[in-house]
Amino acid sequence: IYLIQLRPYSHESLYDLLLKRLLEIGLLESFLFSTLNYDCILESCILNLNKMVSYWDYGNENSIPVWKLHGSANWFSKDIRASDGVTFTKGVTFEGGLEASLDINETIGKCIINQGLYPAMCLFMKGKPIQIAPSIIKKQQQEWSHAVTTARTVTCIGVNPLPEDSHRSEERRVGKECRSRWS
Repeated sequence: IYLIQLRPYSHESLYDLLLKRLLEIGLLESFLFSTLNYDCILESCILNLNKMVSYWDYGNENSIPVWKLHGSANWFSKDIRASDGVTFTKGVTFEGGLEASLDINETIGKCIINQGLYPAMCLFMKGKPIQIAPSIIKKQQQEWSHAVTTARTVTCIGVNPLPEDSHRSEERRVGKECRSRWS
C-alpha cells in the first residue's frame, strides 16, 4: 500500500524531465523503460504525458513499455483468488496470469479487500524469490536480457546490482558495464 501511493511532488521530477525531453525530440516511443523498483512513480509520469503504460510488451504509438523486472506493487494474480489468512511457505508459488491497475484506490482496495495474495513482486530478501506468477516475471526477465544484449544503446540510471543476487547475472553484467562507462 505504501509503494503504490508514491508519486512525484510536481510535474517537474527527473522522470518528468526525461520523458518530456524524449517526447520533444521524437524518441519516447523508441525506448523500453525497465526498472527494478516496485513503485509506480515512472508510470505516473508517463500517464501525465497522456500516454498509456504497457507492462508486458514493447508498447506502441500510444503506450510506453515499462518492464518491472522484479514485479510491481500494482500487479495482481488474475486467475487465482485467495481469502485472507493465506499461509506462504518456502517454495510455494501461485501461477496464473497477471493484471495491473494504475488507479491508486483500486490497487489499495485489492491489497486490503479483494485479494488474499500480495502483489506479484519478488520478495525483498536475498535471492529475491517470486511466489506470485513467477513464470511471467521470469519470462520478462529473460526477454529483457535478450533486449539488452541486442540493443544498440543501453542507458542505466541508479542501478547497483548486489553480488548476492546471483539469479540476475545479466543485471550484474549490464550494471558493471554502465558503472565502467560512467565512472
